[in-house]
Amino acid sequence: MGLKPSDAMDAFHLANFLGVDCIPHSKVCNGESRFNCLNCSNWSAIFVSDGEYHMILYNDTHADTRNQSSIMHEISHFILGHATPPFLDDYPLFHRDHEPQQELEANTLSSILLLPRIALENCAKKSMKINGIVEEYGVSKSLAIKELNMSGILKQYKRWNPFLE
Repeated sequence: MGLKPSDAMDAFHLANFLGVDCIPHSKVCNGESRFNCLNCSNWSAIFVSDGEYHMILYNDTHADTRNQSSIMHEISHFILGHATPPFLDDYPLFHRDHEPQQELEANTLSSILLLPRIALENCAKKSMKINGIVEEYGVSKSLAIKELNMSGILKQYKRWNPFLE
């Protein structure tokens, strides 16, 4: 993909690189009443694969930062080789019963792909503020804070405080 280790990783570009199509739900809906549940905030993205064709359907009513996170989460399932869980018949459309361990693994990998430790080290060396990190890497403030805490960067770079403006 031609990225340096500290470069921002765009979920759409990674999906394309891996051969996974990302389709916004608005392209699928076309106002059909059976897709009304897709217009709500109760879902973010879903990975669908038949073994050969891979796609992520995502909720394009969400913020770009949320879509980056949601798509990267679904890509992480793909990278990790997680089996696509079955659809549940008693719920409209896309409800699935997920394996908790696999969700934890996908959450962890997606956070690392979006904001790897080396990127956070680079931010610390540049004395970037939290809003700069959010802007540079296209992630939510909550994800940036979580990764700053989980990575140990704040302890390693004790003189750097990204929260002071």
